[in-house]
Amino acid sequence: GMPHVFTPQPPPPGMAAQPAPKPEPAQPAKPPPPPLPQRIQDADTSQVTGSNLIVVRTLHQLMERLLQTAPSPMEKRKLEDVSKRLGALLVKLNSNEVTPAVCDKLFHLCQALQAGDYRTATAIHVGLTTTDWAENGNWLVGLKRMIDSLSKDDETMLLAGAGGALGL
Repeated sequence: GMPHVFTPQPPPPGMAAQPAPKPEPAQPAKPPPPPLPQRIQDADTSQVTGSNLIVVRTLHQLMERLLQTAPSPMEKRKLEDVSKRLGALLVKLNSNEVTPAVCDKLFHLCQALQAGDYRTATAIHVGLTTTDWAENGNWLVGLKRMIDSLSKDDETMLLAGAGGALGL
């Protein structure tokens, strides 16, 4: 007799009729990105006043200095991350989201950095991480890296100046 007419099979279960978009390679689930991180130089600080303004200016200057002396592309990338973390701080200062107590400590920390007193800056920083980490962890990490980079920077200068005679 006549060959059996081929009836199209329903797609096997689990296959959509539309070709499914290829799944992305498996990656650990990331939290959704925060609003675009802004680098220090891009953060809006038009509303910042008083001693916070000095904090803003100090961070701008120090960031410039680090970027100019960054020895390698890797260092530059690290600084870019620091800049975004500190940019987040400036945005918070601008919208008045940082408590007066934290602002006060930041002001003293920036003064210490200006003076090249990294021991004091680090002590203030440790205090902040102890008392105010929950709200400010993101930029505190950036600030710590900035302090480390600045102190390394100064050591390099000192060593160069002292002809490397400091038995380090």
